[in-house]
Amino acid sequence: MSKPKFSQADTIALARRIHLFLTADLVDFAAFDASFTPTYLSQFNDAIIAAENHPDDETVVDIQTGYTAALADVEKRCRKAYQRLKVFVEKAFPTARSIQNEFGFNDYGNITNMAELIKFMHRIAGTANKYNNELIAAFYTPADIAGLTTLHNELVTAQNEQEAYKSERMRLTDLRDTLVNDLYAYIAYTIKVGKIIYEDNRAMYARYLLPTANANSLPTLRIAAQAREIVAANVQETDYYSLRVLVSGAALQFYVAPNRSTSVPTTAVLVAPSTASNDFSVQELGFDAAYTGAQSLFVYNPNAGEVGYTSNVLS
Repeated sequence: MSKPKFSQADTIALARRIHLFLTADLVDFAAFDASFTPTYLSQFNDAIIAAENHPDDETVVDIQTGYTAALADVEKRCRKAYQRLKVFVEKAFPTARSIQNEFGFNDYGNITNMAELIKFMHRIAGTANKYNNELIAAFYTPADIAGLTTLHNELVTAQNEQEAYKSERMRLTDLRDTLVNDLYAYIAYTIKVGKIIYEDNRAMYARYLLPTANANSLPTLRIAAQAREIVAANVQETDYYSLRVLVSGAALQFYVAPNRSTSVPTTAVLVAPSTASNDFSVQELGFDAAYTGAQSLFVYNPNAGEVGYTSNVLS
């Protein structure tokens, strides 16, 4: 089985579309292959739900970003607490360089990673407890001293949670890929059979066609005001196209005509702005089966401003 060429979201959307068509056409499919049963439909739907309920990569990244932000927050509070501690160490031990160095005055600047900071916070928390009386006499409070240990523990926890989620992200990604692959297996077999069953029924055949590329990766094409241009040259009689006008634009006219055509036919199909694509056979767009020359898919922009759109041949 080929691997899905679509994102998780697009695979789910395609699966729902194919499942809907299969539900309506189940009798025809069962006549071709008896394994197409209500149970198959149910299992197909379960696969859709499983993929849909699994967090997508964007959500997984957002969760990891949250752990990273939490760790950065604790790190910032640790460093601020240390700068506060230094003030009182200097106040309590203004000339005792060796004691100041016990508090990390000589090596704090060498900390380059989280493991070193965790070790450093553990060290200064212990040193603060060692010189507890002197620090309190200099008005560094017992709560400040206890807070150093608390910050060390928070730093350890935040670091562990971030590292644990990195492993969890790998597991979730692997599981997502498995679920999407499983779902695509239902899509792939259903469309394979659908194309065979409805080979001579163009309207039904079109149900079981899929975009040739990830819809999210399609380039946005732009057509100037009052302009007319070729979308796809030398279309074939068996072609289907998925067309979408961007929601920020205005309706465009699409049609198939001889390559050298210079006029817009009155039968041109008006495609309104939408978040979803509309699928058309070239016959619906005006393909002339009796014409022996090459024909192309054109778009015309009757509006006063530039309009964006996407086009994708189906297979």
